[in-house]
Amino acid sequence: MSSPGWYPDPEHPGQMRWWDGTHWRGQGAAVGPPAAPEPDAFAIAAFVTGLLMIPVAPIYLGLRARQRINASGGRKDGMGLATVGLAFGLLQIAVVVILILLGVVLS
Repeated sequence: MSSPGWYPDPEHPGQMRWWDGTHWRGQGAAVGPPAAPEPDAFAIAAFVTGLLMIPVAPIYLGLRARQRINASGGRKDGMGLATVGLAFGLLQIAVVVILILLGVVLS
């Protein structure tokens, strides 16, 4: 190990430590797998409210979830749930509008 860099700490297994080329520097840093992204709560809510046929809510929640997921830098997941919830909400609004238009035309 002649070149400077992060290497496994010989004194503390499971940690990395900086080797400056001649000496170990500082304290070790824990090494582990990166945390898996968590699904965004708004994405889950968008999907559930879409399935329950609650009007307008899945549209707001889906759009808000997509913003939060994009802004999280990979820490949040659930884009699919948000998109499906959003689609359900838009479909519900379209059905309501069609039914209203049919009611007006047929009356």
